[in-house]
Amino acid sequence: MNFRTRKAEANVTRQNDFEVYELESLSKALDIEKELAIDAHDIHGEATRRRKEYHDPEISSFIEEEYVHKHSQTIRKLSGYTHDLLKILDGPERSLGLYLFDDYLKSE
Repeated sequence: MNFRTRKAEANVTRQNDFEVYELESLSKALDIEKELAIDAHDIHGEATRRRKEYHDPEISSFIEEEYVHKHSQTIRKLSGYTHDLLKILDGPERSLGLYLFDDYLKSE
């Protein structure tokens, strides 16, 4: 919501007088998760090379289980949320849709 003080004007409709930061936040979270996944992929690539000084199967397995699989699920979930929020914000009742979307996220 935009709570900055404004001059009182006659005949002003305030139906869509809010700023949306949720979409920016979801996009930023998605970007961070993608960067972490790329870094984990690079480390995994170094650990699985067949040279003696780099090859470590335990690290490779740990990275796959703890990072690669979890990051792919998180990226999929965040991209779905971003897509859903974009569709909600294109509708006629943006504030109600945003409220319902926030309520849905609380229930998960």
